Amino acid sequence: SPEAQMLSAQDPANPYGWLIAWPVLPEGVAAPQRRATTLVGLLDGHLVCYLEPASQRLSVFGEREDWGRMTQLTPALKQVARQSRGGLLRLDQINGVSARSWEGMRALLQLGFEADHQSVWLSA
Repeated sequence: SPEAQMLSAQDPANPYGWLIAWPVLPEGVAAPQRRATTLVGLLDGHLVCYLEPASQRLSVFGEREDWGRMTQLTPALKQVARQSRGGLLRLDQINGVSARSWEGMRALLQLGFEADHQSVWLSA
């Protein structure tokens, strides 16, 4: 199985944003940055997602058929939730749209995320 991990975007083990260019995101989505408060999700060293826990935003890279790869990050995302206030990882926005209306919502529900009228969350 692939090695899944969530790293600080500034971690030297994360080559994206300094050795390797960030992948293209949909128009209107802010470009990722190597900041201490942001995380990257990697599968075998390949960038899958970019997470801004403080602003509750997630960027998922790749085409729609690639979004299922997020399920392999479940243990790493649960660890992020454990370290978050209240033991929850809450997302209000994914790829520039409301988390509830993101077209890849099914992939998040398979991860164990739950949803309410405005956001989705994963509990530790």
